[in-house]
Amino acid sequence: QLHQQQQQQQQQQQRHGQTQPMNAHSQNGAGNGNHRYRHGTYHQHYRVGEVLIAVGVVDILPNGLSSVYLFYHPSFSHDLVALGKWTTLQEIQFTNQTLKVPYYYLGYYIESCPKMRYKADYQPSEMLCPVNYKWVPAKCAQAKLQQSAPHYMCSLSDDGAVNDANVDGLNTQHQQDETLNISNIVMDVGAGIPVSIDMLQEAGQGVVRPYLEDFAREAGRQLQTQCTVKLNG
Repeated sequence: QLHQQQQQQQQQQQRHGQTQPMNAHSQNGAGNGNHRYRHGTYHQHYRVGEVLIAVGVVDILPNGLSSVYLFYHPSFSHDLVALGKWTTLQEIQFTNQTLKVPYYYLGYYIESCPKMRYKADYQPSEMLCPVNYKWVPAKCAQAKLQQSAPHYMCSLSDDGAVNDANVDGLNTQHQQDETLNISNIVMDVGAGIPVSIDMLQEAGQGVVRPYLEDFAREAGRQLQTQCTVKLNG
């Protein structure tokens, strides 16, 4: 009988395109009376016949479903059938009809990244203001982002000048970070000689620049010239 129950549970998961949760935090979960999903990370499988065409990575949360990532077979995605949009609609349906939880999370929105802008197309939706931590209608937030100058972060709600001043301070700090002097940092890249970023090809500079900038921020201008940064793993 126990074996039959396990088989029935596996068949239910296969019908819903689910794998077992990874790092499930508790036995509590979401879903209807017939089947409940534990909180945690799942892989949703999308198939045409026996062919796996896409896998969606989602987190089941106490009050919603968080869409983490999607990877798919490029042969099955084109303008006629956009798998990204189709799987998003499937996840929304799964959130509403199967999990019966109120919220579906699409993750970070980046106005300057064209591949991220699709997230504002699904309505009704809201964006969380990174300054005041208030939910703002997505269309209003998007309009404010488009009207403002490019910023590291900006306020999406209309709560007072004090918070806006804090944002200006963060943007100023970010601009200062972008002008860090990292050309005098000595690196050991396994070449047998000390190397600076100016000695590398453009592609190599792009790889090491984030590490050197992090090091410069932590070490300070004086200490960064007294150290050798080892980057050969």
